[in-house]
Amino acid sequence: MKIVVKLKDAGGFKPRDVRNYVGSIVDEKYKDLAMWHKNATPELIYVKPFRESFEIISNKNDISLMSHIAEKIEDHPNFYGKKIERVWLKNEQFNFPQRGLTTYTTRTPIIIGTNEKEIGISFACKVKNNMDDLTRYIAHRIKSDAEYQIKNWFGLDLKINDFSIISISNLKQLFLDYKDGVKVPAVTMDFVSNFRLPRFVGYKIGLGWGEIIEKGVRNA
Repeated sequence: MKIVVKLKDAGGFKPRDVRNYVGSIVDEKYKDLAMWHKNATPELIYVKPFRESFEIISNKNDISLMSHIAEKIEDHPNFYGKKIERVWLKNEQFNFPQRGLTTYTTRTPIIIGTNEKEIGISFACKVKNNMDDLTRYIAHRIKSDAEYQIKNWFGLDLKINDFSIISISNLKQLFLDYKDGVKVPAVTMDFVSNFRLPRFVGYKIGLGWGEIIEKGVRNA
């Protein structure tokens, strides 16, 4: 499920702004869930704001947490000087991986490394301009993260060992300033995979990174 919040001129804000706002208004018992500084898969995903709205997703469908946040937003309608016009809960189900050739584009960069080894792999691919190795590594990162999400959110040991990326276009490699001067490797791209995927993939999805938009699906 998700919370949708309508207001004017939301596009200039970042997911971190939404998280900090929510963390400042929820009751104490919910603050750790709202702010989430742990390494595990986050309870909430703060989607990159759209032009006139922002969204908060709970893939575990925690009705108690989401109802509390929605009520608190209604009670605190001042979002960094912008007036919140409407708040509502909406159904959104987690996309379990399913076989089918699917075309995607990235709405936000997919972070593909956070530790020294992963950063090294990404940097080597960029320096050598090695597209084959980079494609395999991106596929590995997406596959591993999807399995990790399913394990952490739903307790299911689901494997998608035959997942692959069929093709990539418009690929850009980035090194993002993530936090406190730390740079992490990321990619934006259009790609075709042999599975339908969750809406968010890669690292740091709680702050809206790795959002992919489905452009088309057809049977494999």
